[in-house]
Amino acid sequence: MKHLEYNNIFSAEEKDILIERLNAIKSENGVTTVKNTTTFTGPIIGSVITSGDKNQINANLTFGDIALPPPETVDITSALKALEEAISSLNLPERGRVERAFADARDETAKSKPDKADVGSTLERIGTYAKKAADFTDNGEKIAKAAAPVVAWLGTAGVTLGRMFGLG
Repeated sequence: MKHLEYNNIFSAEEKDILIERLNAIKSENGVTTVKNTTTFTGPIIGSVITSGDKNQINANLTFGDIALPPPETVDITSALKALEEAISSLNLPERGRVERAFADARDETAKSKPDKADVGSTLERIGTYAKKAADFTDNGEKIAKAAAPVVAWLGTAGVTLGRMFGLG
């Protein structure tokens, strides 16, 4: 560290405080931290930022660029399988419940006249379990893309599911 050349301007105490503050500056990947202050110099789109101690965060991230296909074009069997694969890749704390719920959804969609409200509520239950996975947010966009055709097929029965996966 360079020596301060302003010896006559600052008192010894002020010099110590200034040196302490300069030593506290850390800069990594566009984020500069000075004691309890953080400055972001790059884009932080899609981030959740909070300040303070012991805060509880309830954030909803949306993936606005994912379009829902026309419902009549959705092959629900394939779409449900893709969603199951995306969610099954998570570190699910309640994997057995998720697998049983997907089995229920597959059974209902295999019927000649499936009850979309029943499928929607079953998938909402799966969404609740999926959001408990530690790696859910890391895989959010992948899950949202897999959920989009299912949400489209469900129509009004898929509104809550769409919001759960950031599509609304």
